[in-house]
Amino acid sequence: MNRVANTSLINDIKSTKPFTYEQLISMLQMPTYVWVAMVLFAATGLCYSLTAHTSSELSKAKLEYKQASQELQQLEMENARIVRRLNAIEKDPRTVETLAREAGMIAAGETVIFLPSQQNKSQISVLKK
Repeated sequence: MNRVANTSLINDIKSTKPFTYEQLISMLQMPTYVWVAMVLFAATGLCYSLTAHTSSELSKAKLEYKQASQELQQLEMENARIVRRLNAIEKDPRTVETLAREAGMIAAGETVIFLPSQQNKSQISVLKK
């Protein structure tokens, strides 16, 4: 096998004179419609990229808005529940008594009796006099 490289093309390139600026420009000149087509193609690609990015951002913002709206609705419901509970505590003496008894308080004149339960836990009974 012949290992000698074919250098004739390289020698041809080396032997040619360098191009002048005018020759390079004339070689690179393209018809106007090619330039217009390239510009339109680039503009179309840019518009598509911006549209895709904007659409993605819009979808993300809609999702965040939906989540924030749901959270707001839950907080408003919780707030309404707390206001109802507070009004009941302020206006209904039975609610106050129930909460006090749940906290382990007894009324004046009552006696506390501890009864053992079947599960070895003490159970509190209150007797009114």
